[in-house]
Amino acid sequence: MNTELKLSDFDVSYVKGFLPIEDPLVALPHGWEFLDQFGNNLPELIESGKILTEAKLLPIPPDEYFRGLNKRELQLAWVRYSHIQSAYVHSQKVGPFSICINIAKPVVAISKILRVRPILPYFAYTLNNWKRKNSGGPIKVDNLELIQTFMRDSDQAWFNLIHVDIEYEAGLGVRNLWEAQLSVEMGHVVALEQALLNVIESIKNMITVMKRMPEGTSPETYYKIRTWIMFFENVIYEGVDEFDGKPQTFPGQTGAQTSIFQSLEAGLQMPKLEENRLAFHLMDMRNHMPEDHRRFIEYLEANSRVRDFTISSAPHLIGQYDECVDQELTFLAIHLGYAFYYIHKQTDNPKGTGKTDFMDYLAGRIKERWERAFIKPGSEADFKLFTNNVRKIVTELIAV
Repeated sequence: MNTELKLSDFDVSYVKGFLPIEDPLVALPHGWEFLDQFGNNLPELIESGKILTEAKLLPIPPDEYFRGLNKRELQLAWVRYSHIQSAYVHSQKVGPFSICINIAKPVVAISKILRVRPILPYFAYTLNNWKRKNSGGPIKVDNLELIQTFMRDSDQAWFNLIHVDIEYEAGLGVRNLWEAQLSVEMGHVVALEQALLNVIESIKNMITVMKRMPEGTSPETYYKIRTWIMFFENVIYEGVDEFDGKPQTFPGQTGAQTSIFQSLEAGLQMPKLEENRLAFHLMDMRNHMPEDHRRFIEYLEANSRVRDFTISSAPHLIGQYDECVDQELTFLAIHLGYAFYYIHKQTDNPKGTGKTDFMDYLAGRIKERWERAFIKPGSEADFKLFTNNVRKIVTELIAV
């Protein structure tokens, strides 16, 4: 491990984790007022049905204009354009589906600079899409507002902002994954123990925030949010030369695009998933993450020796290591429970926003991690007890 590297070298905040080191911008510079105005009016344009005509009146900035924006400005432009594009596509009632050149060219231009796919990703939907109500207050769901939204609806805001709060709570865990690497490199067992305890605390805090989801977003209302973040299938990007008029298909915004859990698993040196559709999907989701965050995950994968060191040199820490795994699976299992009530029971469509059979995908990830990630694995009876306990928690949270 290169001990001269810092979290900031991967655009990771020591306090906020994968949230931007500086709070996101809320307005673009002079000359870009048209984009802020269109983005701010997006809910009304969707509701009135005018988005399909009004979008074709947007100016088309030359590609070099985007390269002239600074990092925070570019991220806000990406938040605006990727939301507008998603709204444009999902406002079309019948195929063939297309994106007008006024949106398609800017989206592709920005996606090339950011090195991501040209569709709304989690980091534009969540990581860079919040502002504080009280600028000096905490990054907590109650003190946050969305910058860009699809609808004037508190349910959508709450759904997004709960995830921002979760990302903030993950900051403690992310920096202690880094501290764990340094501790192992220097052979500091006591420091490793503290790092693992902090990772546990961080995930517990994430779970506490996750449990607040039903306070502001109910299963009955979530589905109207989900429409606008679905995947693209056979969509034509008008005026984009490299696509040559051919329809494109991309996964939609999904929680699988957060960097938290892939970093956690890489940082703890968990065994890699078996080569299957699940593993392929998770690897593909990295193409929708910020490039620096992808590099962070890859660096941890290549350099972490936390598991090996715990087994060989600090076996008394196996309990703490396995508790990290248990807390991760608890979070993922609660998420699976929400998916059952918020999505599965509301629709006959088995496809998630990321274009997976989401119930099988989520359950499969938990089961495989249960079987492979613990140093001292639990039994099948333990797994049944675990799933029953989490199911009871979710049922009580949603008050079914």
